[in-house]
Amino acid sequence: YLCDTVNALIELYVAWWERPSSGLLAQKYARISLQYADAMGVPSYLAASRTFAGFVELEYGSPTRALELALKALDLRVTDHQFFGRWFPTWLEAKARSKLGDQAQALLLLEQAIAGFEQIGRVVQVNLAGLDLDRLRNDLESARGRLDWFRERGLINAVNQGLRLFPELTSDLIEIRTGTRPETRTGAQLQVLGDMHMLLAGTPEPVRGAKRKELLALLLEARIMGRSEVSRLDLFDKLYPDVSEAQASTTLASLVFRLRELFGSNIIASTEAGYALGGITSDAEVFLETGDTRLWRGEYLEDTNLGSDETVRETLHLALRSRAEFLLETDPNEAARVGRLLCAADPYDRESLRLTLRALRVAENHKSLKSTYARARIDLLEIGEVLPERWADFLETPTGKTA
Repeated sequence: YLCDTVNALIELYVAWWERPSSGLLAQKYARISLQYADAMGVPSYLAASRTFAGFVELEYGSPTRALELALKALDLRVTDHQFFGRWFPTWLEAKARSKLGDQAQALLLLEQAIAGFEQIGRVVQVNLAGLDLDRLRNDLESARGRLDWFRERGLINAVNQGLRLFPELTSDLIEIRTGTRPETRTGAQLQVLGDMHMLLAGTPEPVRGAKRKELLALLLEARIMGRSEVSRLDLFDKLYPDVSEAQASTTLASLVFRLRELFGSNIIASTEAGYALGGITSDAEVFLETGDTRLWRGEYLEDTNLGSDETVRETLHLALRSRAEFLLETDPNEAARVGRLLCAADPYDRESLRLTLRALRVAENHKSLKSTYARARIDLLEIGEVLPERWADFLETPTGKTA
């Protein structure tokens, strides 16, 4: 079971690696996978978890840590016929050394990794690592050929990865970024960090109607998760589960028409199989890019009946908690406000409570400290968790323990 779990986690953060908005989740599950692999002690899984954790570090953390993980994976001397082989960590080592400035060694390692991938028939990896080699050699023609190869096979994530390395080739290709559309943004913004509004020319307009809110939320979450569209069939199931497909199709088309009429024709884009959020931004995406906690006016999608995507919700909350920790010393009042939002989202989360109390203590707001902790003790007692009588004793309790 643990082996299957590690495989699933690796697949998750391989996908997340190419989605900047999910960087926090990628780091979280990389840590979990490393813990599982260490507990199992199976060399092939240790090599796999260390290598993918290294790629996550390379994208979101420290190239020095990525290099350490690559070398630890290589130390396991996993053979080519086993699950992961040695060429993936060799590729990681090359990329880490390149980021750290050792281009000569990176070039040599990339050549070795590509030769190894060729030997074991990993054609996609041959071309992905080849793009790194092309970047070091500044070989635009070779990179162009590899991008064409990916595009012909529908490997859009690989195309976009290559375009990040070679932005000068963007004009040569129709870039189809997973989860985004060509730049036709209108200046409108969908606001979901609180009750739902559409910000038009600086003026927030309420989005009225449950189905309108649910449709916009579904399209936004798909984009955040890197999906280029939501199919009509999926929308039928989510929005109109109790009616015939023909009736759902008619009702959905009418819903899309009305939203375009209210907020502009560019708000929702028609796709081959369904719909996507059009040329507008969202406060959720801006927050994930900037970390500006002031964008949060309330709970995420607080006025919709739709059960939000748990991965999107967790991504937003992890980012929000991280920012609140950062604000503890510089703006404790804002950190406390953010902490209350996290507690409202999950009243049984002791770490959100701990964060809120720490912020209130730094802000010297002792009245709120006492009332917040008193309410939390009542809430947690409902699920059988007994907290110390005094908030100061709770804050001294090690993380993960109760009384």
